[in-house]
Amino acid sequence: MRTEIPQFHRLLKRQMEKHLPNSMMGEPGLMSFLEAIDQAYKDFDRDLSQSESVLEQSLRELFVVNRQLTLQAKQSQEEARRARDELQGVVDNVSEVVFQTDLLGRWVYLNASWTRITGYPVNQSLGHRALDYIHETDRIRVVDLFRRSVREQRSERFQGRVRYRSASNSLRWIEFRARFLTDPQGEIYGLAGSLGDVTEQVAAERSIRRLSLVAERTANGVIITDSSGKIEWINESLSRLSGYDLLHIGDWPLIEFLESDIGEPVELESIKQALEHGASHRGSLQSRKSDGSPWWMSINIDPLHNERGVFQGFIVLLSDITGERHIQEQIQISEARLSAVFDSIDDMIWSVDQDGLVELINHKAKQDFGHLYAHPLQPGLSLTKRMPETEQLFWNGLLHAALSGQSVDERMNRRFGNERHYFDLSLNPIVRDDQSVGVVVYLRDVTEMVRSEAALRTSREQLDRAQEMARLGSWEWELDTGQFICSQQMKTLLGMKEDETPVWESFVHALSPDDRTVLFSGVEQVPVLRREFKFEHKLLGPEASGIVVETTMAPHIDKRGAVRSIRGVSRDITDWTNQQAKLQEYLRSIERRNKELDRFAYLVSHDLKSPLRAIFNLTLFIEDELSEMPAAVQEKFREMRRRGEQMERLIDGILSYSRVGRKKYEVRRAASRDLLDAALQLSNWPNHLELRVSGQWPELTVEETPFIQVFSNLVNNAIKCHDKREGGWVHIEAHLDADPRFALFCIQDNGPGIEERFHDKVFEIFQTIPREDSTNTAPEGTGIGLALVRKVVEEKGGRVSLESRPGWGSLFCFTWPLVEDIH
Repeated sequence: MRTEIPQFHRLLKRQMEKHLPNSMMGEPGLMSFLEAIDQAYKDFDRDLSQSESVLEQSLRELFVVNRQLTLQAKQSQEEARRARDELQGVVDNVSEVVFQTDLLGRWVYLNASWTRITGYPVNQSLGHRALDYIHETDRIRVVDLFRRSVREQRSERFQGRVRYRSASNSLRWIEFRARFLTDPQGEIYGLAGSLGDVTEQVAAERSIRRLSLVAERTANGVIITDSSGKIEWINESLSRLSGYDLLHIGDWPLIEFLESDIGEPVELESIKQALEHGASHRGSLQSRKSDGSPWWMSINIDPLHNERGVFQGFIVLLSDITGERHIQEQIQISEARLSAVFDSIDDMIWSVDQDGLVELINHKAKQDFGHLYAHPLQPGLSLTKRMPETEQLFWNGLLHAALSGQSVDERMNRRFGNERHYFDLSLNPIVRDDQSVGVVVYLRDVTEMVRSEAALRTSREQLDRAQEMARLGSWEWELDTGQFICSQQMKTLLGMKEDETPVWESFVHALSPDDRTVLFSGVEQVPVLRREFKFEHKLLGPEASGIVVETTMAPHIDKRGAVRSIRGVSRDITDWTNQQAKLQEYLRSIERRNKELDRFAYLVSHDLKSPLRAIFNLTLFIEDELSEMPAAVQEKFREMRRRGEQMERLIDGILSYSRVGRKKYEVRRAASRDLLDAALQLSNWPNHLELRVSGQWPELTVEETPFIQVFSNLVNNAIKCHDKREGGWVHIEAHLDADPRFALFCIQDNGPGIEERFHDKVFEIFQTIPREDSTNTAPEGTGIGLALVRKVVEEKGGRVSLESRPGWGSLFCFTWPLVEDIH
């Protein structure tokens, strides 16, 4: 029978029962050994229990972490999907084409820009060879570049420019940038890169080359200085005009080149101030050429800035205006002569404006008018205010009749000193643009003539008419007798001697055959139509050769209503004709210069746009190149592009503003409602704004382009400045104006309105109204649109008005002539 085993660990107890007899259990040494083993088992169980507890806690934590990682993985997959979709959206909206081809050059991937640039659908282009779209003459060059890159195992990018044919069969320039795609073993399996339409850039580069050629070949002198005003470059025209070349005046200060002993000090000081302050300057100056001869020049100085706005120097345009100055001096001399003649006339002559204020007055009127009405007549004074009431009624009646367009002839008598004198009074309207803007008053003392009428009654009618028309050469041809009577001045014009008896043939033979035909035509018309006949002609003969004469013929009708004779006056207009010819030549020269300036402005505008477009494309290319970019950097790029677009709109606006009134279009008959539709097609009308059109839309005879431009600017202004997302509207209305020659057009909106203090400012160039709503995403204005509207409308003779207040909206109205003057 076994001895009972003490309470040991179950594993130890099981081993003891198998291997130790009961008889050995009482041995002290064995029991101590077994107790030690039992304690080891217990310690192991305790450690195992602790390990299991730790393991269980670790498993629970591992489960939590695993679940968090699973959620994060799902979020990462969703973010990756959104990022991939966003990237695809960005790729599809970039201006350049993003592509991939296989090793045979067939399209594998194309973004949406492929269709926008070439016109070919993407799904129909995939699988086709890229070379099929390249112009035939450029294919060989592209293939050679590709083969050379493969042969040289080049992995870097390669690029170039080629021509391609778009879907509309037009020839365009495209710039490609590409790199090889390789597998992990380094084998090339295709190409990837981008394509950009650079047709406008190529055109701009050609324009720059042409502009450089123009600057070199233009008739104007061109100088470019550094920032200190020292001359760096001049063109050949300046060398031709001044006699100096760059070897002589290179590094000269500009002011030193312009200074001379005959230059105007005030103008030179003005130029110095402009150079010191980096400002523009316009003026004219007399200087000396390299040989010492004087010449007049017109000067246009403008500062030059680089793309960062840093001042670089000046560009100076010089034109030789010596001939024009000579013409101006001759005109001034002629005006002085005319003024001397005006003051030497022994009759009172003056002019008044619409308000009855004296404008011009000759010496005789200044001297004698005070003797008639007890106060002198001076420029700027009222003609009637200090006269007696009866005289005011008399003169105001005459002035009213003359200002209405009638010529008034009166005979009056007044006390002149101690005697009564008789005066012939003539008032003739001064007409400008079919409107009377003043009156010329001619007052002649005819006292002696009136006193001699009793003795010379039989010839009074002839004398009265002759005195009225005898300003230069006067004559009369009696139809019944054929007698020809002329004044001494007329004899002088015909080259006749003082004692020579004039006959009608003397006048006829002094005219050329063509002018004689016109004279005979007038002689036939005057008695029948009983009205004046006027024509210009030249006089022949050794003493009268080259004299240009204006002859006016009028019928002389007796008391019975019969035409007795033809009276005429012939006025020497040689000087006036010559001056007119010079003036016309001067105007043609100005027109040519305006055309040159227009072309120069056009080329400069393209030159300015080219770097803007390059910056725009470069930002897109950088964004395409960088797979990851902080949002703040992306916003900076977008802001850069918005600023570039605003600068381009500003350049276009300035160019349009400078051309108003100079560029002419065909005048055609058109329905104003159709022209409004054309303007609306140019605007991007938003869906949330309601368009209302009403009124009576008249037929117009207009230059269509300026009219559409005005409407388009006003409509776009209403859209751009509108602040309502719901309930917003724009109302366009047309009526006949109170002036029957004009139509009235109004554009009203229920937008934010404009404070009254800004009503005049909105029509000033480069002036914009600050926005209070910072969330407004409309493009920032250039400050040219409304200024352009006012300039175009006023150039057409119309007017522009604005009614607006905050919270009420704005009402812009303008008038436009129903029939434009084709001249």
